Amino acid sequence: MSKLTTLDRKLLAELEGDPRRTNKDLARYLRVTEATVSARIKRMEQDDLIRIIPMHDFAMIGHSALAVLDIDISGRDIDSVITALSAIDQVLSVIMMSGTPSIIITVTERDERSLLNLILSDIAQAAGVHCVEANVIVEILKWQTGYGLIGTIDKEPSFPPELMAENIDLCLLHHLGPNGRMSNRQLARLAGVSADTVRQRIMKLEEAGLLHFRLVVDAPSVPLEAMAYVRIKAEPKFTRSVAQTLRTIPSCSFVGLSLGRYSIIALFNAATRKEIVRVISVQVTILPGIRAINVREPAVVAKNNPYRARLVD
Repeated sequence: MSKLTTLDRKLLAELEGDPRRTNKDLARYLRVTEATVSARIKRMEQDDLIRIIPMHDFAMIGHSALAVLDIDISGRDIDSVITALSAIDQVLSVIMMSGTPSIIITVTERDERSLLNLILSDIAQAAGVHCVEANVIVEILKWQTGYGLIGTIDKEPSFPPELMAENIDLCLLHHLGPNGRMSNRQLARLAGVSADTVRQRIMKLEEAGLLHFRLVVDAPSVPLEAMAYVRIKAEPKFTRSVAQTLRTIPSCSFVGLSLGRYSIIALFNAATRKEIVRVISVQVTILPGIRAINVREPAVVAKNNPYRARLVD
């Protein structure tokens, strides 16, 4: 895998602020040619170092319910179970864990009833699934996806054909796929609409907080290779203050208030396992009101859909 050069890092710093910034503007700011900017971005994408993606709020497809599920398996090899779970469209991520639970998945659905039906039918009834424990996320305080494992990102956001046929916005997102820097003119040709329509629809979605173009950098190239799910039992009167503090920690990429065994679900990313242990020990365990902390480390990220999320400040 190619390494990031000094110029690459400067380019990424600018793209992080505005992923759709033009090559001409980037070249002028960095004092290089447009051809150099174009070539650098193309190389990093081809080498699976970066993706520039159109991240949409899952409200765009009518979803409002989110849950993180702990899954234990029995009677079937784990790879087969992971393949089956990954095929479910409502499943955003599938992660093989070190230890128990065997697998952690994140799912969205239209509402709580639909979520329950999804868990009881498609997930709990999947061959090899022995036990499912649901942590229903009732409030999301942070959802950040600036880093990821590029090789696990879906090639393009998938939507039911009937929804795309009647919703131009979903059609645009589908055609954008992992190429968030596609020009309005090119996107218009693919979607069969005018470039002005594309420009107006994208602007409205961004202003409504339903769409955000995001630069995703491959974690091992940063490096940012360690990850941990941190589940916390907190006293009710301290739950929100603990979650708000976690939200301010740079290495914490997700914080959600949960109904289930745990009151807070968080995800941490860092360069090393040692760094994650240090952050948890020094910044998390000392917080008032925490009764217990459960830390679980992923072994393999099998599915990662960064296109769909809850867009929060």
